[in-house]
Amino acid sequence: MIFFLLIGYACIFWFLCYKRPILALASSFAFCPVLISVTDGGLNLSLSDLNILLCLPLLLLGRRDLRRTIGLGPLTAPIWAYLIVCLLSSAIASHWDSAIQTWFQMVLYFIITTFVFANFCKFKDLTLIPYYAVCVGTLWAIVGLGTNFNSLAGAKNAFGASLSTVLLIIFCLYGAWSSKPAHLRIKAEGKYLAIAGVIVFTGLVFSLSRGAWLGTICGLTIISIYTRTYRLLFKLVLGVIPVGAVAWFMLPPQLQFYALNFSSSAWNIQQRYKSVTLAQSYFNQDPLWGAGMGLRKTYDATNIIYSTLAETGIIGLLAFASIFIVFYKWTWDLRKEITPEDPRFVFISMAVGLLTSRLMHGMVDHYWSRGVITMVWASIGMVLCLQRTLNAAPVQTAMRQMQQGMPQRRGAPMNSRRPRQRRAPVRRATLRRGP
Repeated sequence: MIFFLLIGYACIFWFLCYKRPILALASSFAFCPVLISVTDGGLNLSLSDLNILLCLPLLLLGRRDLRRTIGLGPLTAPIWAYLIVCLLSSAIASHWDSAIQTWFQMVLYFIITTFVFANFCKFKDLTLIPYYAVCVGTLWAIVGLGTNFNSLAGAKNAFGASLSTVLLIIFCLYGAWSSKPAHLRIKAEGKYLAIAGVIVFTGLVFSLSRGAWLGTICGLTIISIYTRTYRLLFKLVLGVIPVGAVAWFMLPPQLQFYALNFSSSAWNIQQRYKSVTLAQSYFNQDPLWGAGMGLRKTYDATNIIYSTLAETGIIGLLAFASIFIVFYKWTWDLRKEITPEDPRFVFISMAVGLLTSRLMHGMVDHYWSRGVITMVWASIGMVLCLQRTLNAAPVQTAMRQMQQGMPQRRGAPMNSRRPRQRRAPVRRATLRRGP
């Protein structure tokens, strides 16, 4: 029965992709905060993951020039290096239990998701996608508040991770809106983002996910560094203090104690220590290559550094860290081509904030969470789409100038052609008759 339902859903989704490709891509990104698994077995996929997999064959069929290349920009080398190290570690350790499923999920996040969002549509069609995510995320926060964060999506940490990413997107969109001149701002947009931000922030506080709190703080900080919106961040802090205080005092005393209890005797802290100890035991078996990927599915892997060391050793950790190093250098260099005042810069700040938030959350909780990690790499794919648009702009300008017979600007990539000199019209002198 489930198989036929999936076939029917795939046909409807493909029809939507054929008629309105941007709506298919927007639904894939917008439903990332909803972490409900739509598949059964060892391979758990969210609705967004399934939509992205359905988009891939249509993309390859429609774009023949992309069949032989899987270009991820500057991230191509570190991503493939890490994936190859994962396979080698499993081969050396002869550990293939859940390894293929784990490797496929990483390929889905790192390569397929990024590739689809970078090539499926033109960049001008991507501008409304973050707003769809804000709508779904706000409704998801209301669902969490109404069900006491205990619904089909799982525990509070799953809600906290989803709401953290949505709140960062709202901050990026509001920053881009406030940087516009006063006569270009749409007041309804600012009010909508402010109301959505209050709802999502309230849900984030009530989720009691301290890892999501940490990720949100780090994400807001690095977004402010990239966009130089320190004044907006200060105003945000002043605005959320009363909202956070009201939400905090509405919590029962036992939940307040739980949120502030970081002692080693706490049950959740003890579980973190146990997972670190178990990861160290796997790492000690082979410090160089680790014990093979897929171990994260056998225990409560709540620290991305220790789990990476346990699975792929020191080599795997270096390869994994190189992805983030290259990403931060690449996005920082993009600031030379596009200024933070440009409305398109919101995609860069969004990708940086989401990746940082997910990384810091993974230091104290699960990093490889479906849905949320999909949103992170989808935003990176949109940054790749933006970079290709920026690279194509000088070429298009040069060709337009050649067609119009105008001289090219200095540094244009195409050979300029000297325009034909036009002679000024000569006026013939006429003799005026006398009076």
